[in-house]
Amino acid sequence: DSSELALIRSGRDAEDPNLKSNASELRELLTISRNPTMWWLCGQQICRSAGYMFFASWFPTFFQVTRGVFVEKSGYLQGVVLAGALLGCIFGGLLTDWIWNRTRSLRVSRCGVGAVSLGTCSIVILGAWFVESTEIAVLLLAFGAFCAAFAGPCAFAATIDIGGARVPQVSGLMNMSGNFAAAACPVIVGRLFHLTEN
Repeated sequence: DSSELALIRSGRDAEDPNLKSNASELRELLTISRNPTMWWLCGQQICRSAGYMFFASWFPTFFQVTRGVFVEKSGYLQGVVLAGALLGCIFGGLLTDWIWNRTRSLRVSRCGVGAVSLGTCSIVILGAWFVESTEIAVLLLAFGAFCAAFAGPCAFAATIDIGGARVPQVSGLMNMSGNFAAAACPVIVGRLFHLTEN
């Protein structure tokens, strides 16, 4: 409605120092995107999202082909791994807040929890590759998914810590990096399978 738009525009102060030009906003966003911390945040999000997408897309096929598991059972095993990711998000957020409230250290509550979680995830996921038992392998993969998701709240909390007035842009940049990786994962896995037949 034109009268509502006029009312909104009348409430704006053209001299408001908080209103920035498009060029100024673009410079800020470029500065954010060149920040090494932003690259680390995007990197961990890429790894976590691609891993999650593997479990959400190729995982049942992987177990059917590599372990001879029936379709029905592979879907159940996929649910076990995804439940690990769900629980990891919840407990990761609780622990991140608990550590922050106890220590008041962003480095420990964000970087520390994230690094330990993702480091543990990589070791556990790699270990699952060498396990003969399907059930033990799934438990290891579920724990790995738990650890990867455990780091998620740390990453999103870090976007708040470093984003300032640009939290939506920082969070969006990190999340979109992960979305690109998640979109590419099924294609890349399919291509690797086609090329290697392994």
